[in-house]
Amino acid sequence: MKRMILSLLLILFLLVGGRLSAMAEFRATPSPTPTLTPSPSPSPTPTPMPTATPSPIPTASPMPTPTPVPTPTPSPTPTVPKFITPDGKEDENQIILALAKYKSVELDEGIFDITAEFQIPSGRAFHGQGKYATILKPSANLYSTVLIQNSTNITLWDFAIDGSLVTAKAVAGIHIYNSSYVRGYNLYIYDFATGESNGIGIGLGSHHNQFDYIRVARAGDEGISINGSNYNTIDHYISENNAEQGIVVRNGASYNTVAYSEFFGSLFGISNYWQPGSTDAVAKFNTYSYNVLWGNGANIQANGNFETGDRNLYLTFSFNRSFDAVPMGNFYGESVRFTDVAHSLLMGNTHLNNPGGVRLYDSGHNKLIGERLINTPLVEGGALTVENEMIGVEIMP
Repeated sequence: MKRMILSLLLILFLLVGGRLSAMAEFRATPSPTPTLTPSPSPSPTPTPMPTATPSPIPTASPMPTPTPVPTPTPSPTPTVPKFITPDGKEDENQIILALAKYKSVELDEGIFDITAEFQIPSGRAFHGQGKYATILKPSANLYSTVLIQNSTNITLWDFAIDGSLVTAKAVAGIHIYNSSYVRGYNLYIYDFATGESNGIGIGLGSHHNQFDYIRVARAGDEGISINGSNYNTIDHYISENNAEQGIVVRNGASYNTVAYSEFFGSLFGISNYWQPGSTDAVAKFNTYSYNVLWGNGANIQANGNFETGDRNLYLTFSFNRSFDAVPMGNFYGESVRFTDVAHSLLMGNTHLNNPGGVRLYDSGHNKLIGERLINTPLVEGGALTVENEMIGVEIMP
């Protein structure tokens, strides 16, 4: 009995063990991944591409015959100055050649023989080694030594012009005509002694020029002439024994300034002048300040046009020192000589030892403010000398 039971148990064990083994094999062996076959979709009918029409290839135009490029004219050297030494004979020739090519021309020490005037073009610098070291010496009948005409932006410095050989009349050491922005300094011009000659002439159509630290001596007429030219400045100028005027401003010249200068030994030191009998316009709106004037026939002179009655000059004379005027010819040693002058200002000037006094003739509607007259009388005369306003004027013996 027992054996039967054991046999049954053994059979049961074997059956169960084999089933479990088969299940284990089933679990351990992976199932193959099924392959998905997509459903065939209908193929789209392709749109036919348009047939491209080829663009015609342009026919190349023939290359033009190149225009030959002209050889440029060399411009003036902007930085390197041309250095010139005098050879003592017609030195203006090498100066003219240098000015045509170079923006800066430098003269060596010595005396340069000038037999023809030379013109300085626009944009040039022209200078020497000093106003007593480099000397231009013109000869014969030269209208001017240095001519500046229809030009602008020129600078001159450090040379002298000796006019002692010149015999022509009405000449100038430097003549400026219809030009602007000319600057000159540390110049000495002397001995242009023939009649109607001047050191520097600033002529018609010129404007905004400036000269300072210059000296003009023994000119036959004016040291400096400003004729029909506006907005010029003269300062630190010495006028020495020029025959007629140290400086003359005339023929409608307006808005000019003369300052910090010295005038002696001329018929007029400063002259704001209208030429009687001429058709010149009067010179207006000019200013003269901080100057020293002495030993002239009239230190300061101004006149309007009595023929047309144009007397309104609107001049300013301020903070000048005027002394020791000397009678010459028809002038009485005036410190100030106004004739036919109206609406002008004398302010802060000192007048000392001038026998002709401060003379106002046919001059009215002017202002005298803070004037000091020492041993200088105030003289008024003429029917038109009316309504001159005096404010703080001191008159002392």
